Amino acid sequence: MADVQVTIPPYVRLYETIYILKPEFEDPQVLEVIEKMRALVARENGKTIKISNWGKKKLAYEVKRNQKGVYVHHLYVGAPKVAAEYERNLGIMDQVILHMTVLLEKDVLADKVAVQEDALVPPVKEARKERERGDDDEFVPEERRPDEDFFEAGADA
Repeated sequence: MADVQVTIPPYVRLYETIYILKPEFEDPQVLEVIEKMRALVARENGKTIKISNWGKKKLAYEVKRNQKGVYVHHLYVGAPKVAAEYERNLGIMDQVILHMTVLLEKDVLADKVAVQEDALVPPVKEARKERERGDDDEFVPEERRPDEDFFEAGADA
């Protein structure tokens, strides 16, 4: 396969897209979707700046019967048709439960935008520290506030 020279216009737009994938997808499946979207940007004469996999998080509200989702953040530059095609593809994919694209800057010099390192591995959450039973012996009550004495005295009167 011959290498194709991609010509990026001198002035492009800077876009950011965040999309949420179904929570049952594992890392290899998430990476497959990410690579598909990266290839789409390149095919439409755009340039990927950075892709971040934010990992599985709880949604603010239930979307398509899902309470959690895998968040992916994609920062890229290109002509307006790049964002339109990106949105169209996300709308077609069954794996995507929610997506949003935002125009960050209108006229950006494509050569001046530096490509950043991708963060494709989601951050690891620290396990919550479980409270051990029997710690009740060490319980120290908080100091009383000065207002409490006033309210207690007023109730007795």
